[in-house]
Amino acid sequence: MQKERTHPIKRSFTVTSIGYSKLNYLETGHPKSEKTFTNFKFDYALPYWNLFTSGRYTFLPLEKKNTNEELTFVDLDLHSAFRIPGVSFPWRLNLAAGIFYNNILKNISTVGYKDLIGAELKPSLQRSFRKGNLALFYLKYATDKKGAGLAWYHQLPNHHPLVFMLDYEKIKTEFNSLKIFNQALHFNIGYGW
Repeated sequence: MQKERTHPIKRSFTVTSIGYSKLNYLETGHPKSEKTFTNFKFDYALPYWNLFTSGRYTFLPLEKKNTNEELTFVDLDLHSAFRIPGVSFPWRLNLAAGIFYNNILKNISTVGYKDLIGAELKPSLQRSFRKGNLALFYLKYATDKKGAGLAWYHQLPNHHPLVFMLDYEKIKTEFNSLKIFNQALHFNIGYGW
């Protein structure tokens, strides 16, 4: 049976990653847009204060269908999490609450939304394994946004993790009387320190 580690809490923890994003975007009065991007993502945590933030920027379009519009996406979030008692190691159940921010940077002013901000809940379940490896599953829930994700942290010999992340989300909202639907799937590989 594994024992929970009792190392001192790190002051901060950072993961930077690069990946692949597949997006489907639909807006009233415009055809459905399908795009494939490269994305850059960062995750930064202050575990002692239970604060976690992340951001993603899609850039360098790899493929696009049904559109000539150049849209790039910015996602940011900030959460505070607490551990739900009663769940025994190697399992851990957390509940995070915070805010998210989404924006579209564009070359055509009639397409896209700007400055979408809202409150968000993010429950997560993690499982620790031998040699410091860790698996994580989470859900995201907000009025305009729903999503889920998986992550695998593989501990390297230098005690830094190689991180594999899969994230899905969909945004359904209205902006300037336009109905907007944005669906995204992201896969990232990153390094933590």
